Amino acid sequence: MLRRLVLPTLLPTLLALALTACSGEDDEPADDRADEPVPPAGMVYVGVDGVVAAVPEAWAPASDPLCGGTAADAYWLAQPDPPGVECPVTEPGTEQPRFLEIHGADGPGVGGYPCLADRCPEVWRLDDVSFLVGSQHPSLVAGDPPPTLRLPDGWTTVPFWPAGAATEDDYRAVLAEAGLGDVVTIDDAGARTTTPAQGAVVRVP
Repeated sequence: MLRRLVLPTLLPTLLALALTACSGEDDEPADDRADEPVPPAGMVYVGVDGVVAAVPEAWAPASDPLCGGTAADAYWLAQPDPPGVECPVTEPGTEQPRFLEIHGADGPGVGGYPCLADRCPEVWRLDDVSFLVGSQHPSLVAGDPPPTLRLPDGWTTVPFWPAGAATEDDYRAVLAEAGLGDVVTIDDAGARTTTPAQGAVVRVP
């Protein structure tokens, strides 16, 4: 009689101990890094050097265009203008795509820009990064500064393609140096398109 009472009583305890031991063997260390920053609805964060600004999600990265001219709303990392180039002032009323020009700490300084159409570019800064917004249209967020922030630990941005006649190998070297060689895919080296897009927020491997 005693034997029949003891065994059923011990079975739940033994089963719980076995399950606890098994589940602990394959547990991965908890990831204590911050969650990915969430931009305002309909926007994405893009930037450089750990600082980002929000732009409409339909915008795409572009190679630094001469005199800031693009065919569509875009963003890019600013590079020095070629020597001897003078950018013309856009005539008032001329349709101009909106743009976000990102100036990193090592890039050209912000200043001396001509007015585009009937308004001048506006500049906002966070730490060592400057964001220049321009076009004749309203600013990115109803005339207010674009939402900006410094990324938390564990997050970074996809590097922009190097300036000039940089090759695919040049860009792969940049990705490798950033530790993102296995994170970023080059979709089209000629068009300089990547997945995730240049400037996009990604988790540090």
